[in-house]
Amino acid sequence: MGNVLIAEDSTLCQSELKLVLEELGYNVMEQVTSGEEAIEFCKQKQPDIILMDIVLKGKLDGIETAKKIKQLLDIPIIYLTGYDNKDLLDRVDLTQEFLYLTKPVSKLELRNNIEILLSKNKLKKKLEQREKLFREIFETAGTAILIIKADDTIEMANKEFILFSGYTEKEVKKRKWTEFVYKEDLQWLMNSNQRQKAGNKDMLEEYELRFVSKEGKTRYAKAKVKTMPYCQKRVISLLDITDLKLKQEAISDINSLLDSINRISAVLYREVDLNYMLQRVVEILHATNNYKLVWIGKAKEDKTVESVACCGEGKDYVENLVVTWDDSETAQGPTGRAIREKRPVVNKNTAKNRDFYLWKDAALKKGYNSSIAVPIICSDGVFGALNVYSANKDDFDSKKILLLERLAKEIGFVIDKHKAEKEREYLKHHDRLTGLYNRSYFEDALERLDTERQLPLSIIIGDVNALKLTNDIFGHQAGDKLLREVAKTLKESCRQEDIIARWGGDEFIILLPQTNAGNSQKIINRIRQKCKERSSTPVPISIALGSATKKDMKEDIQGIIKRADDMMYNNKTNQSRNSKKHLLNYYIGN
Repeated sequence: MGNVLIAEDSTLCQSELKLVLEELGYNVMEQVTSGEEAIEFCKQKQPDIILMDIVLKGKLDGIETAKKIKQLLDIPIIYLTGYDNKDLLDRVDLTQEFLYLTKPVSKLELRNNIEILLSKNKLKKKLEQREKLFREIFETAGTAILIIKADDTIEMANKEFILFSGYTEKEVKKRKWTEFVYKEDLQWLMNSNQRQKAGNKDMLEEYELRFVSKEGKTRYAKAKVKTMPYCQKRVISLLDITDLKLKQEAISDINSLLDSINRISAVLYREVDLNYMLQRVVEILHATNNYKLVWIGKAKEDKTVESVACCGEGKDYVENLVVTWDDSETAQGPTGRAIREKRPVVNKNTAKNRDFYLWKDAALKKGYNSSIAVPIICSDGVFGALNVYSANKDDFDSKKILLLERLAKEIGFVIDKHKAEKEREYLKHHDRLTGLYNRSYFEDALERLDTERQLPLSIIIGDVNALKLTNDIFGHQAGDKLLREVAKTLKESCRQEDIIARWGGDEFIILLPQTNAGNSQKIINRIRQKCKERSSTPVPISIALGSATKKDMKEDIQGIIKRADDMMYNNKTNQSRNSKKHLLNYYIGN
């Protein structure tokens, strides 16, 4: 029935107690007379129960002995004494779990008290085992678990929640668990509480919630909330799904970026106006990806960067931005470096990026926590950079960088296409070498302006002197340079409304609407004067000129051109001879 230790200073009482206990079916393991002996025996044998006389031999009495045993082992104790003393009872109270019997003790009283104490101790040990098992499950469940009170304060938190939240156990306890949840997600919890109050309290509520860790990072968890039976406490288990959610978000971000690139591709090849096309690019990229700001900067010849398209929060930020792509400090940010180095440059964390210090304060006020600049490269060099700003830190991983590079490359290709189309359109009406109008455009303009309203209509024809000899002596590059200089001289000498064209190899023609012969001659004189001013050794600028004026609509315009051409050839004879002589003398002398 149970193993008993008798601690009694009287051998007579020991014998009587042993006899009674054995008659009741208990096993008396030992009989000791001092507290020291009792403590030593308990260390070695651990009886189920102790009958402890308060008065013992040695330095320790029964109460002091019981205290020491309780510190070492959980053994139930029945105190025995021949005195009913209040002071003694007060001392006995201090030892907590006990039963107190006054000698002499009847057999029935002794048995009942022993059984009560053994049953109580047995139940206590079962509860402790269950608590230990619960604690082991609680701590080793593999998920974060909380026990919360009716007012949402945390009573218990396992190690997984401590790791999940980043707080210490001391920091977590007595705080409301809702303090760790995103404010936007708290409405779900409020709805849950209302449903449980109104309906089935045993129902299991399950949510996906966002938590804020001690470091300020967002953590995602699948939360299960269960009300405990017979009390107002709840158990909340939290399965950490942060990695899964981040992967899902990354995939979603990539899909959004791919979708926007596909939409942008349609715009790139549909729109004719380059500036409108670039604006649509930034608008689509901003709208489909939740970026804070997207803008395209053009690299100018003076090494500054000019915004040519912008969309998002903080256009004033771009307007006030001072960015260059030289070697100065205003070129050390992502945009300047991307243009200069011809590679993507990522700003992972605005607050900590030393190269971003010039723009940091303004960027953080706008909520730009990370950014990327991707160069837009065309066949003739870097056009500029595509700049994207995000509210999230380190938002541009390798996959996003590759996609944005692909987009920037496609933008560069389309810009080349626009430039080529613009050049083709330009060359329909212009001479490639001199930049003047070509013969085809001149003939169209002549037909358009050969009207009574434009009379008098004057024509000037010019022929560059000694062009062939210049090519033969100095090469065709020198001849091309001479033609460009002549074209420049003609532009500077004529009015804005005059139409200047390259008529043939070394011939130029000028159409002068509403210009009489006198004013036409003034323009010829200006051309000649500027030729003298521009002439330099070894190749002088010399052009033979002739003019004619149509005064009446009955006159044929082609006849006017022939008269101007004949006059030009009459003047060319002497001028050409002088130009050739000058070139030959320079050539022979050198």
